[in-house]
Amino acid sequence: MRNALRNQPLNSSLILINQEDYKIYGNFTITGKLIVINSKLTITGNLKIVKNENLNDQVFISRSMVFTGSISSEVDIIAEHHTIRARYGLNCPNIYGNVNLSSDGTINVRYNSHVGRVVSRNYTVGGNSHSRVVICSNNITIMGDSKSKAMYAERLHIEGDSDFSGASISVGLFTSNGHVRNCYRNFKP
Repeated sequence: MRNALRNQPLNSSLILINQEDYKIYGNFTITGKLIVINSKLTITGNLKIVKNENLNDQVFISRSMVFTGSISSEVDIIAEHHTIRARYGLNCPNIYGNVNLSSDGTINVRYNSHVGRVVSRNYTVGGNSHSRVVICSNNITIMGDSKSKAMYAERLHIEGDSDFSGASISVGLFTSNGHVRNCYRNFKP
């Protein structure tokens, strides 16, 4: 099923279940729930998610692909088992789930990130990052603790503790102010 929303602001919820190709042309602001399950959502502009004090778990994405110019969210994102591609960048408080994130710009998570794979130019997490694989062409900055199976970047800074047990780490420069554990034979400068 192909659906499209053109040049209309949406000030309520968007719920997509089993949609093959749902397109929104232009920028898109949502104040209600965003639920995408087993669907493909393409937004040609930027996605802005405004916090609604009356809603819990305002954003939930499962087994879906979401493509957009950028995502600016005032609420946590829960995303399971697929891909979010924000071409110019992603900014949110927390993101959880086994999702793959990608961006040609910066992925900025203000607090905690617990995701699958991250591919971007820069990846900044204000709290803890427990991501399976992080690949950045420039910088990875984690202000809390870090656990990852693989990290690749020009520069990596972890403010908190880091555990590299079983991880493959390839960086040009690594700095940390916390305890570094299990890094023997893992670094490839």
